[in-house]
Amino acid sequence: MAEKVTITKADVASINAHDVVGEGDRLDLKKLTKEELIERESQVSRRCRGPLKEGAREKINELMAKGTAEDTEAAKNLDAASRKRCGYDMNEVFLKGPLDGEDHEYTCPNCGVKGTYRAAGPVPG
Repeated sequence: MAEKVTITKADVASINAHDVVGEGDRLDLKKLTKEELIERESQVSRRCRGPLKEGAREKINELMAKGTAEDTEAAKNLDAASRKRCGYDMNEVFLKGPLDGEDHEYTCPNCGVKGTYRAAGPVPG
């Protein structure tokens, strides 16, 4: 059996993105037109994972509550195995809504899964 390891906040480093890519490489979303932002965001694949099978959410939450890396990985695997695949292109939903950088609710038009997403943006008025 693998050794259990608990990761604490002290074990996690934080970095400034500008230290990695440099100030000159920074993408300023406020300077993109709506069309440019939609083109950029359309390149990212966002597929609906589909609804969870009955009873899976409780088991996933139990594993996540344990907080170990092993249990978190098990929860991730259980989530993937417990979904009724949908595959709907969620860009069709996300990019038709407001591009304001805010959180919004959605419903998959194919399978009915509900959730929230953070919109791309903001774009200049």
